[in-house]
Amino acid sequence: METEIRVRPAVSAELGRAIASGGLILHYQPKIDARTGRLDGAEALVRWPHPRRGLIEPGELIPLAEESGPVRPLTLYVIREALRQCAAWLKTGREVPVSVNLWMRNLIDSGLPEDVGELLAEFMVSARLLKVDTSSSES
Repeated sequence: METEIRVRPAVSAELGRAIASGGLILHYQPKIDARTGRLDGAEALVRWPHPRRGLIEPGELIPLAEESGPVRPLTLYVIREALRQCAAWLKTGREVPVSVNLWMRNLIDSGLPEDVGELLAEFMVSARLLKVDTSSSES
């Protein structure tokens, strides 16, 4: 536990640098319509390939972001990368709605809607293809 107390602040600082440098990755979990068996979209889940600790999953990554403060930059990173992927799918003729999970804290961020609108315009993705969910802490 003592080691974790010493290591956690350093890892939290590294997280901010990883967000700024594009050092996180998104994995996409397919969402299948149970009635038809067809692809209904994809959920974007963020991962951090840490150089020493290996792949850090959302269950550890999200608390780090909440403790160290980069919740907003992490949220925008996830939305940006999810829309980038959505745009890439559109270019291949596949219209795949993408879901991202938000924190409750994001709901009181008055600047988030404008930022999301700018990202939608940047990637030329219709707002109907971006789904948001606040029921999960994974992002």
